[in-house]
Amino acid sequence: WSQTSNREFTVQEVTDCTTTSEWDGTSWSNGIPDSTTNAIINGDFVLSADAEWCGLDILNGSFSINQGVKLTLNDTNTTLRIESSGELNVEGIIGCAGDIENNSIITFNSSTTETGQFDVFTGSISGTGDVTVERYIPAKRAFRFLSSAVTTTDFILENWQQNGLNPGDSNYLPNIGTHITGGNASLGFDQSGSNNPSMFTFDNTFVPTGAQTQGNAWTALTNTNSTRLNVGEGYLTMVRGDRSIDLTTNSAVPTVTTLVATGDLFTGPSSPILSNELGLYSLVANPYQAVVDYSLVTRTDLTDFIYIWDASIGGNNGRGGYVTVDISSNSVTNPNPTTSDASKFIAPGMSFFVQNLSSGTISPSLTFNENDKATGENQVTVFSTIPNFYINSRLYLSSDLQNGNSERDAVGLRFSNNFTTLASDEDATKIGNPDENFAIENNGLRSIDKRALPSSGEEIQFVISNYTSSTYSLLFIMGNQPQDLEVILKDNYLSTQTVLTDTFVYNFTVDQNLPESYAGNRFSLLFDQTALSDDDFNLKHSMLIYPNPTSDGSFSIDLPSLNGNVQVRMTNLLGQKIYDQNQNIESNQVKVKPKKLSSGVYLVEIIHDNHSFTTKLIVD
Repeated sequence: WSQTSNREFTVQEVTDCTTTSEWDGTSWSNGIPDSTTNAIINGDFVLSADAEWCGLDILNGSFSINQGVKLTLNDTNTTLRIESSGELNVEGIIGCAGDIENNSIITFNSSTTETGQFDVFTGSISGTGDVTVERYIPAKRAFRFLSSAVTTTDFILENWQQNGLNPGDSNYLPNIGTHITGGNASLGFDQSGSNNPSMFTFDNTFVPTGAQTQGNAWTALTNTNSTRLNVGEGYLTMVRGDRSIDLTTNSAVPTVTTLVATGDLFTGPSSPILSNELGLYSLVANPYQAVVDYSLVTRTDLTDFIYIWDASIGGNNGRGGYVTVDISSNSVTNPNPTTSDASKFIAPGMSFFVQNLSSGTISPSLTFNENDKATGENQVTVFSTIPNFYINSRLYLSSDLQNGNSERDAVGLRFSNNFTTLASDEDATKIGNPDENFAIENNGLRSIDKRALPSSGEEIQFVISNYTSSTYSLLFIMGNQPQDLEVILKDNYLSTQTVLTDTFVYNFTVDQNLPESYAGNRFSLLFDQTALSDDDFNLKHSMLIYPNPTSDGSFSIDLPSLNGNVQVRMTNLLGQKIYDQNQNIESNQVKVKPKKLSSGVYLVEIIHDNHSFTTKLIVD
């Protein structure tokens, strides 16, 4: 039996199933089920195409809904019954218009491509059975922001730790569960070399004296053998891989794993406890076994940003980082600053930060409702129109950019005269990452900054910190740039100014022995509406010195569209003249070969037709 894939169904109100059709393990009796048929399963069956039935009774065997498949049950009375010898496995989506009687097990499976979902539900769930939810985790040793759509019957040990089973133990399952460390084995913890805590909760009511998201608001678990997973609670959890991982070393090769939790499935509205302090954050969890469209969630006195931890951020060997998602009504006009696919569509098994407004009298609240579910979304937003001027910039390790790996961090500037330049709640604050941090300075640090259109001479300060390597790249992505406005990257360390264009890459190095090279305020953006002469443009903005740094002092100067000769002068930082010569421009290039120079920083001045420009040269 087959149907056309991607078929769409409309839920109809059916007061009673008019016919029944049974699957006996070989064929359907009494015709193929339709929207007025109660389907009875008496043997193993896999649904591989969308279907709409009146109801479903699983008497015996395993009934499975494949990935990409939706089953709609439209009987407003009892829609789904599962007897003790039957089971339901959902890899796709199931929707029920009525009640559920579960006397066995319902499992929402999770894989690398899809997690089973439970659509909008207004009925009740009864019976003696349980619901199991899975959360697939790819192979990377990293912290994850997790949640559970069930309040577990047993404790964390029996669920996410596979009851403490390890390879070689009877009934052990590979690629299931993970290790949780942080205390004695008698408290349910796995034992590692350092035994550092690996699972935390976040106290939204804690009032910090420093950075809230990096301080005492995080509380390590005190045990895993008497603590349950609770619906609506977010968990910061280090997932090293499955329980085959060697805990005596941090360099063990990670494996894929699936976290499994069994208990009572949550349905209905959910209102988490939030911080009541101005500007503070609250960690909230998706309470449903379904994708949620956060823009539909009922909320008051919260900003229009959510902060999602993406473990894939930070390049090939990065530890992850925060991604800021703008869910305001105008957010669809600008692409996300990062390469992350994080969006307003919150996956099942996921938690994230929200932030209170920073001014006024506030009473923050947030309520998830069943109608906020968005089971048909693939969590990727396609933008069709981008009317406003924007600049996105991403900080990469140069090797990561060259190899197609993700960035270390990213920021976004949004320009419209409908925005206010001075920082306010329309801007997203910056949450610190464990490694590199890239931010915009505007009355504090911002990850997304909305401003009025910039005027000539305006400067926006970037802040970069926590460098972990020496060779980096800044990628700039811009759109709807006013024709009379130049965007210029200012490098205060090298004393250079570079005109930016869309997809421009600026490569630079930092040296821990040269504090100016890794100063947080090394880079800023300048805006210029003044028409430049050709010589000014070529000297000030397009001139390129390379290699820089240089090993012996020799270098070349690219001078686009210039001819004739230039005067090249070099001095050290004490003002002593090192080199001074007139040289012919050949193929828009000049090669400079001074006597071998000692390591240090030198000033290079280029003079052409009464125009001059000075930059720095590093000799290593």
